[in-house]
Amino acid sequence: AFFCRAAPAEGAETCFADAAAALEMLPAAAQERLEALECVCSLAHHDKKLQLRKPDYPTLTPQQRRANPPRRVPAVLVHPETGRRSLYGL
Repeated sequence: AFFCRAAPAEGAETCFADAAAALEMLPAAAQERLEALECVCSLAHHDKKLQLRKPDYPTLTPQQRRANPPRRVPAVLVHPETGRRSLYGL
């Protein structure tokens, strides 16, 4: 699992992390294991998590859900220009 081990008391409100650096810091065996995995990208799941924190967050309509079904994506992506490997936005 990926999580913050220590955060400052103030100023840590961010959704951004260096996913390429995080992958590079892992042992080679862990990187290889991640290369073989896929993630499921689901807008419905994402929205549900947001609603737990913010109940007034709008939900997807049935039509939007059909138009945006969950997709499988590699857990490790390769940047098309630099070739640098990175963790998918976990």
